[in-house]
Amino acid sequence: MDLRRAEIDAWIDTRCLLPGQNWKKEIPTIIQNSKLFIALISKYSLNKRGYIQREIKYALEVLKEVPSHDIYFIPVRLDESIPYDEGLLNLNWVDLYPSYSEGLRRILTSLTNLNKKPLEFLSPVKSILSEENSLIIENPNDHKYLTFGTRHAINYTPYRKFSDYVKDFIEKLPKSAIYSGLNYLYYITLLTKSEAVVLPPFLLEKYPNNIVLVLQHRYTNLKTEKDYFTVDLWFDNSRHNLKITYESIIQIVVPTIGLNIEKVI
Repeated sequence: MDLRRAEIDAWIDTRCLLPGQNWKKEIPTIIQNSKLFIALISKYSLNKRGYIQREIKYALEVLKEVPSHDIYFIPVRLDESIPYDEGLLNLNWVDLYPSYSEGLRRILTSLTNLNKKPLEFLSPVKSILSEENSLIIENPNDHKYLTFGTRHAINYTPYRKFSDYVKDFIEKLPKSAIYSGLNYLYYITLLTKSEAVVLPPFLLEKYPNNIVLVLQHRYTNLKTEKDYFTVDLWFDNSRHNLKITYESIIQIVVPTIGLNIEKVI
């Protein structure tokens, strides 16, 4: 998850509660002791009765004890839902739509004062023991002991699939050619028939299977979203907006730095 990649010690009940723990007692304790509470709000969650409403109300009660100049409760919208609770309406919102990356950036700006917790990686395990409310895992290769607890990554790997790398790469590119060094150019090969890819009809006709796009001198308005990015490119002195999914990309080449990464199909 993206908070863990930023070395934020995020706690999620479905991932961090240990087997056998009393979740009705543990969750309020975690909310009370947390430095920040991030509530993901959607039309579904607002209209759903149950413990999720209790968690939000409990966090708002904790907020009353927090100094007015401190940030504790961060409401994050996943869609165009509007909350009913006055306590939520008084807080500045973050939207993860239409731009997930921009919303995540705004969230991270509120987390700059938190102590970072570097991710820890575990090797295959041999046995599990208990010690001081932590799980102790023995590494069968070198017989050293590694601890596993809520401060470790939640199912974290650098990239779970090729499209994760593509997304990370695209997000780091300059948003416009004016901010890019002229010696750098990026060749991006994609499958033109991939679902949700939007290209001008003349390109689809000319390149029915795949196309190599070159980002160098003339591109602008590069915007990254959760599953795709959009960019303005020029073809024959005509400007076109392209929508490209990360899944559709099969190769990225940057000759200047000797990078050539290709998806195995």
